[in-house]
Amino acid sequence: MATRQFVHRRRTAPIWIRGEAARLSFAILEAATFFGSRLPEAFAGYSRQLTGVPVEYPKASSPQAWASGAPLLLLRTILGLEPGDNGLLTDPVLPIGIESLHLEGVHGRSNAGVGESRR
Repeated sequence: MATRQFVHRRRTAPIWIRGEAARLSFAILEAATFFGSRLPEAFAGYSRQLTGVPVEYPKASSPQAWASGAPLLLLRTILGLEPGDNGLLTDPVLPIGIESLHLEGVHGRSNAGVGESRR
């Protein structure tokens, strides 16, 4: 079983910026559920009150190769993951809608488990 080796670091951006990034990340991950968990090349940003679901651009490639890596980058944004000398550095900001988030067996310079819960 991997040891938890992560270090909380000081925030490098104001919390409101990180909170907005986490909120947008969550919205994109949520939109992916409407596309069979495969993000298209592009989709419209209509109000939820107007359409109720994200609207795929008619000529968008789906799945799109570069979009397949987006969920991993979004998780990295939410958890504030950065490589450090002795493992992963974290600075998580969980958006409303995610009560807790845990990753296990994350391989990098060391095997680490990373987790954060809304307090």
